[in-house]
Amino acid sequence: MRPKGCLSAFAVFALAWSSTAGAQEYPAGPGTDAGAYMQGPYVQEEMPGLTAGPDYIVRDRTQGAQPSAPGWLYTRLEAIALRRERQDRVFLGEQDNLTAGQVVDVFTTKDVNFDWEPGIRATVGVQLSDCKSIELSYFTLQDWKASGLFPNANLATNALFSPFLSIGSFADAFQFSYTSELHNVELNCQRQIGLPYDWGASILGGVRYINLNEHFTLSGSESVFGTLEATSAATHNNLIGVQLGGELVRSIGQKLSVGFQGRAGVYANIDSEHTSNAVAGATGTLTRLDAHDSDVGVSTTVEVGLAVRYHLRPNIVIGGGYQVFFLNGVALAPNQLTSTNFDIFSNTITPGRTGRPINDNNNILFHGPSVGIEITWGGGKREQM
Repeated sequence: MRPKGCLSAFAVFALAWSSTAGAQEYPAGPGTDAGAYMQGPYVQEEMPGLTAGPDYIVRDRTQGAQPSAPGWLYTRLEAIALRRERQDRVFLGEQDNLTAGQVVDVFTTKDVNFDWEPGIRATVGVQLSDCKSIELSYFTLQDWKASGLFPNANLATNALFSPFLSIGSFADAFQFSYTSELHNVELNCQRQIGLPYDWGASILGGVRYINLNEHFTLSGSESVFGTLEATSAATHNNLIGVQLGGELVRSIGQKLSVGFQGRAGVYANIDSEHTSNAVAGATGTLTRLDAHDSDVGVSTTVEVGLAVRYHLRPNIVIGGGYQVFFLNGVALAPNQLTSTNFDIFSNTITPGRTGRPINDNNNILFHGPSVGIEITWGGGKREQM
């Protein structure tokens, strides 16, 4: 994004943040004839916003509702499950029929998909004013795993080949293992905006840190010689940047609401990778490659979601939803394996990258459901707006 475009976007965000909300709230104190209000465009409510206090209010239905008074603390705990998509097709090897001179089969990272991975997201927030809050959120998914096996179907006529392994003519099988973990921490300021007729909205801005670590190993074995060879690649991505977003909420009755969420961010990605190759046999283990590289690139994220919330009590909300999270500009472990990146056939340790540098132009798509509970604690007296 150009500097001028960034300044314009932040100026619009600042203007919206500082604007005065259109909602008006009126305490339903002694002597208030709530029934009279119900005859007109007014309604007595128990929860004026997402994290309201226990006091009742009378609100003009033509105006938007606002959340809790200053000082309220809310905590949110969610169970999430994400599936990882858009795995690039990285060629790992092939099986050739030597008699017919034909390729029998190919071996790629597309052969196995990642399963659903459970995780936890925790959030703590504080109401700074009737319509502004700040919250800290963290989630992690630590154990994505995938593996694949590529056996030699006929040792008498077939041979395996991989540009990343030196064995193959007498190999019994190739296989790969792939692990990945994701951590996310973000600090956001939110501004609630009242809208007419049971609609509400909020905008947010903040800082975000994303950590993505991966490890990929391609190995092959030759039982006739007692040889085992493995080529491994490990990547580390540390994304630090800013994000903007918002939510549009539709209230359905006094306790149920549906929210449509979206946010986008831009980050500096401090990434690194390490690639190695070693052969173990009757004469011992020979390390033939030990290469590494690092870079600072630009990464982006786009996230959209749908959330349904139900107020069990004035200070307790349960909910569920579905989110889609796109991460672009990262280094993935199997994508570091290219035939131009290193020479595994040299019999000396390669001290560093001799071909093109780290590949950090990859992307991932995550999606999945979440369920959770939010509890509001304590706080000061509600202020009239």
